[in-house]
Amino acid sequence: MRNPFVRRSLAAALAATLALAVAACDDDGGGAGGAGAGGGAGAGGAGPSDARRRYVAIGDSYTSASRVPQVKRGDPCSQSSNNYPKQLSRLVDGYELVDVSCAGATTSEATSGSRGGRPPQLDAVTAGTSLVTISLGANDERVFGRMVNGCAAIAAEDPQGSPCRDAFGDGGSDGLLAALGRTRTRLTGLIRAIRTRAPSARIIAVGYPALSTATDFCPQRLKWARGDYAYTAAVFSRLNWAVQGAARDAGVEYVDVQTASAGHGICSAEPWVNGTDVHAEAATMHPFAREQAAVARMLRDRVQTG
Repeated sequence: MRNPFVRRSLAAALAATLALAVAACDDDGGGAGGAGAGGGAGAGGAGPSDARRRYVAIGDSYTSASRVPQVKRGDPCSQSSNNYPKQLSRLVDGYELVDVSCAGATTSEATSGSRGGRPPQLDAVTAGTSLVTISLGANDERVFGRMVNGCAAIAAEDPQGSPCRDAFGDGGSDGLLAALGRTRTRLTGLIRAIRTRAPSARIIAVGYPALSTATDFCPQRLKWARGDYAYTAAVFSRLNWAVQGAARDAGVEYVDVQTASAGHGICSAEPWVNGTDVHAEAATMHPFAREQAAVARMLRDRVQTG
């Protein structure tokens, strides 16, 4: 039986946890709702010219990439002026970008809209769309926020142990890992819906970068108990398993950002993702510019050789 105080601490942290949008919006003064359409026509705006191929970017804050390097004031989706969709549209000729990525987005919201009246990201996909990139799943069932904030909240109860793993596994089934199995199913359905709307489009699912490894420990950047570094690494691996599995189930391509990010965890000398400390160059627990540039290059290579 777990310590009741630890369980209350975790419950309090989870009650206050929001999705990936929180870190981005708190750092940038943005809100939690609204539509995003940077770098091209929005879902409800005029479409790209017939001379250029339509590229739709669907994603959450690991795609919108707040503060890389800047976000238009008042943009509730916290879209960066240099996120990987915008970089890709500059690296590969002939595409007109429709970027509907938005901080806090979930797979369900991509098809049904979300808080604040934000239209479904799927609405941006038309029959004439040529390319779609999609990176979603971390916000489903608040997995990312529950892991990041929940694990930090109870780390002090057992600094050398794994209180977060113990808490989420209390009862015999790990709540975060189980949620990601359901995420795979929802994401598969979303990708198939994209295919129905754009039968000829090239669809590429994009994974997430690794945050840490099982042997890392840098409490000044990641305020987790030592044993929970292995647990959170396993959760993020499971997230990428869900994205890759959905791509395979739906018969589309997958770009493995987790493998590419090896050696660039938050504890490393050249991290791709910011830690829990406030940083001017990236939102808390969100990608730096170097990660967005690396993903853009990976996609460029895939698009040009495919």
